[in-house]
Amino acid sequence: MKSLRSCLFTCIAVLFIDFHDCSAQVTGSPEKQNGQSGDSLDYEAELKTILKVEDFEERHLLLARLSKTLGSSDPKKAWNLMGQLTFLPDRLLFLGPFMKVWGRNNPTEALNQTKDLPDGEVRLLATNKALEGWAAKAPLAALQWASENLSNGYRRTAYAQIGEVWGKTEPSLAINWGMKLSNEIERVFYVVEVLENWTELHPMDAAHWAAALPLGKFHDLMVSKVVNIWVQHYPRMTVDWLAAAPEHHWLLPSAVSEWAEIDRAAAANWASQLENKQLSNLCKVAIVTEWADYNSPSAYAWAETNLDGEHLSNSRKLILGNWAAAYPMEALKWSQNLTSSDSNLAALDIILESWALSDFAACQSWVQQQKDGLEKNIGLCKLANVLSDSEPEAAVELSRTISDSALQKNCLAQVLENWKLNSKEKSEAWIQQHPQILKLLNQ
Repeated sequence: MKSLRSCLFTCIAVLFIDFHDCSAQVTGSPEKQNGQSGDSLDYEAELKTILKVEDFEERHLLLARLSKTLGSSDPKKAWNLMGQLTFLPDRLLFLGPFMKVWGRNNPTEALNQTKDLPDGEVRLLATNKALEGWAAKAPLAALQWASENLSNGYRRTAYAQIGEVWGKTEPSLAINWGMKLSNEIERVFYVVEVLENWTELHPMDAAHWAAALPLGKFHDLMVSKVVNIWVQHYPRMTVDWLAAAPEHHWLLPSAVSEWAEIDRAAAANWASQLENKQLSNLCKVAIVTEWADYNSPSAYAWAETNLDGEHLSNSRKLILGNWAAAYPMEALKWSQNLTSSDSNLAALDIILESWALSDFAACQSWVQQQKDGLEKNIGLCKLANVLSDSEPEAAVELSRTISDSALQKNCLAQVLENWKLNSKEKSEAWIQQHPQILKLLNQ
């Protein structure tokens, strides 16, 4: 289930088993050796054979298959076999399928069995998988049981698990039930699960329901959940719906960004045609920011052509700042090829500032190795600005090593201003003791 933190890694294999019965057999398994039917298998021996499979994915597919078989034929045997699974991922993967089948066939027995487990994530998984199986047949009965027998995190996640199942078949009924929950946290957990599954099947219906909620935090959360799912399935339909509703424009840039991950050209073309220029530019910034994660130089070039003013400035900072934080030397090498001196200066300013903030020691080492010139002077200034928060006196001394007089004065002034904002009395006292600094600034 989406809300189970430590059990997420089991979901892919479990879902695969749920929708595609695995026909693979372990070479040398009892079934293959003896030609026995599934009813007469020595399940313990089969489990031991499976556990010898070294390939992680193959072993987990086979464990899930055996677990599902035992869930139908002998769930108590499956429960007892769990003790042989000392590797926790194996145990969790094995636990889910048979508890789901057991919960569908005999929910009371399955849920009573979970009480033997200690409190924690394993018990939570076992309980929720049993309730998931039950919910496929009788969601209201499963919800009633959870209400009467569970509390705290167990009940919250149980509601959400049941809501996820019910929401796939009767979303309107399921969500109306959840809206009556008095506990806000439980209501949010439950309704989000129903709504996300409703959106996957009938996005427009889910969107209309969420949009009709009273304005407020709950409304905004539900609309955002619909959009987050919807845009992954029908991006153009999603952004068209958002664009037509001014109250939802705050979600549009992020939705367009999601679309751009799959089809940047289509998303950019759509954003360019928006009549609202401010909104169009915000969407373009979102597109180029996302694009920069994959290809920073191309994203930067696109921004230069398609944006201007504050939006262009912000995009430059986002693209180059993120690039420099991760790959500073690549960003610096790229900046050397900029034909415009102004562009080169602006790029260096962003790159070296980001590097100084993200890895001060590495940036300092590189700057100190450079010959006197533009890159070294800008680097010294950025290092001094970062240092001014923790070691202002050292930052002043670092500023004084800048060879360009104009940049040196500007940097000193910024360092002293930062110091003054952090500790006015100490900065003023220090300045009085160092009149040469004031003289330097006033030259």
